[in-house]
Amino acid sequence: MNVELPFLVFRRYGAMPPFARLHIDDDGLWIGTTVPFIPKKSRSLAVTRQDIVQVFRSRGMFSWGVGIETVESKTHFFWTFNPRSVLDELMKRGYAVGNDRIPGSIYLMGLPRPWGRRRGQPAAPSPE
Repeated sequence: MNVELPFLVFRRYGAMPPFARLHIDDDGLWIGTTVPFIPKKSRSLAVTRQDIVQVFRSRGMFSWGVGIETVESKTHFFWTFNPRSVLDELMKRGYAVGNDRIPGSIYLMGLPRPWGRRRGQPAAPSPE
């Protein structure tokens, strides 16, 4: 996982399996970690379904995962060995699925930077 939450001087922090957890339901999703050195209030993120613009498959430096774009223009990632099954579950529950993306490594590290954050691609229109 790689979430955009304030943690010390970084804008993002990450955790890899087996420390990262994802829970999906019809009302939203929860991403969290069991890493003990991260402050308890920053260990998890709950996002309601109304706050999710779209989900998409994403490729990190060494793995594939699922990206979650929120209405706050934040993008969170959950790294998994099988992103297709996670996306299938999200699609089955009615979440909008967008095109694949490859975020920059500097973006994923969450290092403070003086330039502005690049905005994500607009959500794909839902087929109705």
